[in-house]
Amino acid sequence: MHLNKDQTWAFATQRYGTSVLAINMETLESHDIDFPGFDNPPAPQHMTFSRDGKYAFTSLNGVGAVGMIDAEKAELVKVFKDVGKKQGI
Repeated sequence: MHLNKDQTWAFATQRYGTSVLAINMETLESHDIDFPGFDNPPAPQHMTFSRDGKYAFTSLNGVGAVGMIDAEKAELVKVFKDVGKKQGI
């Protein structure tokens, strides 16, 4: 579980899943942030935030990519594909 800088959103990665769960800490309503465009489950696992707290970055271990999330709006910004490819694959 990861909280954004203002502690208005909590983010839960789903190691074997397809999305990040975003929870509004004021209303406790939640929604999934999906990572479209992959044949296999993206499997978001690790997460960190930009220095200014505006963005969250999550490793999409299942597809060798990184997801960039607007940490203030809890929306997907971009997916960086072909990151961390294993040698020989």
